[in-house]
Amino acid sequence: EELPQQYRPLRRFLAMAQEPLSQFHWAEGAVEPEPALLDLDKRLAEAENASVSMTLLGFMGFVMATFYLVNWPDEDIRQISLEVINSTISVFGSLVFFHTFEEVLEHYVFPEMCLWQEVVVSMLQMLVWFAVLQLVLAYYSGAIGHAPAPRLRRDSLSVAKACGSPRTKACLMKTSQKHLGVIKMNTEAWGILLGHATGFAATRACSQLQQAVPRNFFCVAVMPFVSFGMISLVYRATEFVRYKITMRDGEEDEFEAIWRERTAETEDEVISLAVSFSIVQMLRFGVSGHLPNAAGEDPEGFNLHSNWSCALLLLVGLVPGIADMVRVLYTRSAKTFTRIISGEGEEEVPRSRNWCEGISSMSFAWCIHFAADWWIGSHLHLDGSMKAVLSAVAVTAVAFVVIFGLDKVADSRFDDVEVVRALRGMIAGLGLLVGFSWER
Repeated sequence: EELPQQYRPLRRFLAMAQEPLSQFHWAEGAVEPEPALLDLDKRLAEAENASVSMTLLGFMGFVMATFYLVNWPDEDIRQISLEVINSTISVFGSLVFFHTFEEVLEHYVFPEMCLWQEVVVSMLQMLVWFAVLQLVLAYYSGAIGHAPAPRLRRDSLSVAKACGSPRTKACLMKTSQKHLGVIKMNTEAWGILLGHATGFAATRACSQLQQAVPRNFFCVAVMPFVSFGMISLVYRATEFVRYKITMRDGEEDEFEAIWRERTAETEDEVISLAVSFSIVQMLRFGVSGHLPNAAGEDPEGFNLHSNWSCALLLLVGLVPGIADMVRVLYTRSAKTFTRIISGEGEEEVPRSRNWCEGISSMSFAWCIHFAADWWIGSHLHLDGSMKAVLSAVAVTAVAFVVIFGLDKVADSRFDDVEVVRALRGMIAGLGLLVGFSWER
């Protein structure tokens, strides 16, 4: 109503444009629209109904298969199924955190910026998430602040140390162990949630950087190495800060050890997500000749891929996994390599070895996802939610088939710790892929 008089017809036209065409009553003698336009409303409604139906059927199939797998006779398959459920839930929860801030940036900040300014803001957002991850895990582990569980464990240990009754002391020690379990559970839960959110932020920042370089294969291929080096420098800085906080009293207590171990494991997952996504973007650019956008979506109108392209993307995704297996087998036979999970073990090894394993497994998982996405979009001529649901169902089926195969190989080499851990890393990456597929 505040528009000037000359703009009010435009306001009425915009209001009419939002109404379905079937609700219009055409005046006598007026030129009515073609039947195809009148039928547009009906066809759109049918497409929406089909999409909702496919989504419900896909989720029902996923849930029924999950119930079947968590009761599988093989204990490893049951454990892997529970890990897949955990990954799916954590991916959805982490995206709620991440997209809340990402939508604010895209709506209020990015429209006024050029591409390189968006890269800088994405980098700053990644650093903020890294800082939040460090602080939250430090609080819940008891390294800083006065969280309830660490405080209760300290109190129980101090009272048990001064107690003279063996029975009372045993009860207090048992209580302190329960509090320790709560501490580990809280740090692991928050580590998974914030670790995935930080991984999404790092993936977004590295992908935005990849979008800013010239569109030639050399520049695009260099970006995964640049991303690896950039995140490695961030890890050096966070490790230095943790060391300074830990050594304020001259020694590392159990709460600070939990903080260090859980943070290191979470950071390993972050670098695996970010660098592997940049690698797959580079592979997709090399196969198709078009670089997807920062979210991994193909350019508008470019959704047709041959069977050879889909197969080639899947095969090149095997290269990092095969390279990691060759490295493990070589170092095992030479008896010069011992893999230790980040921050654990008597002998320290470079964390980069764990990073390489995570990057290779996630690269293979991403290639499975996008190869299936390419094939469905090209051969079934679907788009939007229909394509997403079918892609998620197909990726879930393929992932579990591969998981079953890898589990059989791991069971046959149960005495070889290095091979089993490498296979378990690939299985973990495929489990995370299932969560990503359903989120997308």
